[in-house]
Amino acid sequence: MSTRTRRCFDSKNQGWKSKTFKNKKDCLTKQNGTFYEGVLNKNDVPNGKGKCTYNNGDIYEGQWKNGKRNGKFTHIFPHGSKFEGSYKNNIRNGKAIEKGQDGSLFEGNYSNGERNGKAIEKGNDGTLFEGNYKNNERNGKGKLTFKDGEIYEGQLKNSHRVKGTYKYKDGQLYEGQWKNGKRNGYGKHTYTTGTIYEGQYKDDKKTFGKEKYTDGNIYTGNFKNSMRNGYGKYKYKDGDLYEGHFKNDKRNGTGKHTYTNGDIYKGQYKDDKRNGKGKETNANGGIFIGHYKNGKRDGKGIERCKNKTRKGIWKNGKFTGK
Repeated sequence: MSTRTRRCFDSKNQGWKSKTFKNKKDCLTKQNGTFYEGVLNKNDVPNGKGKCTYNNGDIYEGQWKNGKRNGKFTHIFPHGSKFEGSYKNNIRNGKAIEKGQDGSLFEGNYSNGERNGKAIEKGNDGTLFEGNYKNNERNGKGKLTFKDGEIYEGQLKNSHRVKGTYKYKDGQLYEGQWKNGKRNGYGKHTYTTGTIYEGQYKDDKKTFGKEKYTDGNIYTGNFKNSMRNGYGKYKYKDGDLYEGHFKNDKRNGTGKHTYTNGDIYKGQYKDDKRNGKGKETNANGGIFIGHYKNGKRDGKGIERCKNKTRKGIWKNGKFTGK
């Protein structure tokens, strides 16, 4: 036969051994025990509806069966957080709602004590998650809406983004792979200006790919710190083609520029201008080999044009003589 009573149990003994006590405070403090109010079975253990207050401040209220939590329960933590859901043999199982003292909220399912299945979760930072859990981690398809309005929608693994679409608050759009919360692997980024980058990322920075600009120009090659750095090809909308090295988005080092009219320059560049030694071959057969400065012939050089050859010094693009 079940009876309803108030009892102080030994909190260190799972067999619900009773302790002598005067009142609830005495049980929890002096006796270092667990205070129970509710129904007991013939063996003097919780069985039926009851409320258990532990000496660490935890409070469990719900259905008990032979000393274990079974059925619907409310668990109030010492810091004010609250769990409302079902238990089976002392383990969380079934639908649940968790409210954090910091304003966070979780609505979803538990199985074998872990979050599993569809859930809606609101973080204390205002982030909203809608998706799936597996073994206490966000796994599978999900949607994250951040406080500032930015949205990630796609696949997650162990609560980390792995592949999906990220919409920025200013209208930018990224579609691709992620690792550790950053763009890593292959992806496509569309900027509000209309520029589109497709290629590889590492820790949120471009490394190698193709970038199409709104003016019609296209760059394919290496990036560093998300700028054109290293070897690449730059195709202009008018048909010109530059093949060579870049530094901080500008032509720097050795390169070859082929013009639509057939002219070709091959040589040194500095900050997007011809600087250093170079060779210019014109479509009409003319050749110049010499030095350049700020995009113009400057220094020693030799020029051959059909039946004419001149060798000497150029200054600011003009031949000054020997």
